[in-house]
Amino acid sequence: MQGLPSNEKVKRAKDAILHLFREGGVPVAFDRELRYRLESQFPHNSVGEAIRQLKEDGKIRSTSVPGRRGGGDIPNIFYRLPDSNYRELLPLMHKKLDLSIFITGVSRGMGRHAELAWWRAFKRSRWNVYPSSEDDFKGVNEHRGRKSSINNDIDFIAEKDGVEYGVEVKTDLTTLTIFTGSSS
Repeated sequence: MQGLPSNEKVKRAKDAILHLFREGGVPVAFDRELRYRLESQFPHNSVGEAIRQLKEDGKIRSTSVPGRRGGGDIPNIFYRLPDSNYRELLPLMHKKLDLSIFITGVSRGMGRHAELAWWRAFKRSRWNVYPSSEDDFKGVNEHRGRKSSINNDIDFIAEKDGVEYGVEVKTDLTTLTIFTGSSS
């Protein structure tokens, strides 16, 4: 997809979404589910725009489960083909909602565990880490007069040979990514 114009990426993402619904065994899907299923082929913003256009064109329809609004400001919105049977999709939507709630809880726990595991690994490898005490490990939003630019805080600072690295650990159920930025 590198080098393709944005509108061509969106067009191909629209085709991929419709393929998932028509032939891919996905009768109903969350917005995020579509983005993650297609992320190896398309950037999330292209999939988001494809969803918007497909909905606007009447090729997919948004739907929800009665009485299950969702957490925070994000409603539990699914997408489906317009001619699909809503009542037949309800049991699957309930299962996906329950799984989503479970994964969210597990993911938070995994994230905290991964952050501490990496903090401990740096400390055992004789890096200087901030915060220096596990009891104070709550994220860092300012260090030595510098503010974090990543979601208002980063997980911790690791320093070796006079170079400081801001470490942000990201997890999902299949991958672990560490983002670092240095300052000398």
